[in-house]
Amino acid sequence: MNIVKINTERLQEEIDKIVDIEDDFTDLFDIIKRDTENLKEYWKTDTSENVFHDFNNFYTNLENVKNTLRTDIEFLENVVNANYVLEDDTTSNLVDEKIVEGGK
Repeated sequence: MNIVKINTERLQEEIDKIVDIEDDFTDLFDIIKRDTENLKEYWKTDTSENVFHDFNNFYTNLENVKNTLRTDIEFLENVVNANYVLEDDTTSNLVDEKIVEGGK
């Protein structure tokens, strides 16, 4: 039987880093989206319509990637939380065993 040991503190640190990077990237891309929307007022050509259409497609794809990333982050956070519960249950079981055994 293979045993996998996960350092949940380190995993949570890495999750936090991923969330920070994703937040920064989202903020930056929201600025680009806003500026692109503002540009539509000044740039009205067939080429601009193609560029804006492509950008909107890219933005939609980015949203899909972000949703997948969020799902992955939630999974990893559940791993961290499950490990804490497991550790608590293990500790409780050890205490219960000592009580049942009469403190031996």
